[in-house]
Amino acid sequence: MNILIWFPRYQKGGGGRLFINLVSSLERHSGIEKIGLVLSGEYKNDDDIRTLTKDKNIQVYYYLEGIESDPMIEASIAHAEKKIAGFKKEITEIETHISKIQTEIKSTSSLWIMNSEKIFKIPTTRTLKRILRKTFYRKTHIKHIKDIIQKEEQTEKMRKGIDAAVKNIQQNEDKIRNFREALQNRIKEIKNNPVDYYADDYDVVYFFWPHFIDFYKTKKPSVCTFQDVVILDFPENVGGANARNFWETSKKWIEETTVVVTSSNYIKTRLTDMFGDRCNSITVVPHRGSPVEYYSNYNNFPLSRNLPSEYIVYPGNLGFHKNHYNLLIAYSHFKYRSRYPLVLFGVFTEYLLQEPPNYPELLNCARLVALIKRLGLKVNEDYYPLGYVKDEEVELLIKNAKALVMPSLAEGGGSYPVEEALRLGVP
Repeated sequence: MNILIWFPRYQKGGGGRLFINLVSSLERHSGIEKIGLVLSGEYKNDDDIRTLTKDKNIQVYYYLEGIESDPMIEASIAHAEKKIAGFKKEITEIETHISKIQTEIKSTSSLWIMNSEKIFKIPTTRTLKRILRKTFYRKTHIKHIKDIIQKEEQTEKMRKGIDAAVKNIQQNEDKIRNFREALQNRIKEIKNNPVDYYADDYDVVYFFWPHFIDFYKTKKPSVCTFQDVVILDFPENVGGANARNFWETSKKWIEETTVVVTSSNYIKTRLTDMFGDRCNSITVVPHRGSPVEYYSNYNNFPLSRNLPSEYIVYPGNLGFHKNHYNLLIAYSHFKYRSRYPLVLFGVFTEYLLQEPPNYPELLNCARLVALIKRLGLKVNEDYYPLGYVKDEEVELLIKNAKALVMPSLAEGGGSYPVEEALRLGVP
């Protein structure tokens, strides 16, 4: 089976980490021959993606990249352009030859009948002079007149050659115009439904996470996974208009996708509450397993030089539902926070290094920076904001912690960090 995984909004963080591990699992499956990934072009040089696809049977497509070109159309255009250049060269050579002949005619024309000027500027008199020359030649048989007449006849044939070349140029320009129009129509068709364009060589299309991804109805069987309903339960993360748009798009995914999957019964129940009985057919596939252990020696761990020997860890991005606000308030009252500072990692947590009045642009980040200032918490003493960290660093950050806290108000099919902490024996 060949599977195309559609995830043009791939992002760092928990969702991206889940995606990396899922693709790795599918790649090892004996029943899957080929995997295609459709990702955003901004991740072309991403280390995680390069590691994921290195030496594996995984084809990466960067969303809508390269659709402006078509090898067959481009070859046809190039061929027509080459022919046009040839005809233009031919015209130039003919015109040069004509000019040379006309110079020769002029230099040998002493009689008024031999030059190409009009008689007293009267229209059509050039033709009259040509007829007179031919008559004069037949009667006199003067050699230089004969030569001039032959050259004029040669010139006339050459001009017909120019007319033919101009016509050929116009025909090839029309071809190029038609080729370019065909290419634009093809681009428009692809943009109207890019899924079918990429899915041509695949048996199934898997929409890993339909968050803010336009719905496309595909001809191939399709699977869509709703990892969580955070945006619908916590619209403050994206704003009312975006949340309404997400609701409408989610409804299409649920109604039009061949199979809808969630990672927990809780998510299925929430979707049923929101979208009705259509969700009764949703398949629940719980998360299984955890990422493999990458580092075995914490002392060789790059981040270990910057962290205290004992700490409490919270992995999570700075979305409203991750509940950093209440965690920081609670931590400010924690009696032993100087002994066990708080280590925060996840997307945007690096913004917590900033201090007023240098507020981050993101609303919740600015809100937390102001809260930290009011609470009197000190960076790199009471808390350590690390930002996004790589997969191989996550396990050791959890493994070396005194405890993991998970104040998040909502997680999809459970919490990977909690599962990893339990597996590693971390409270």
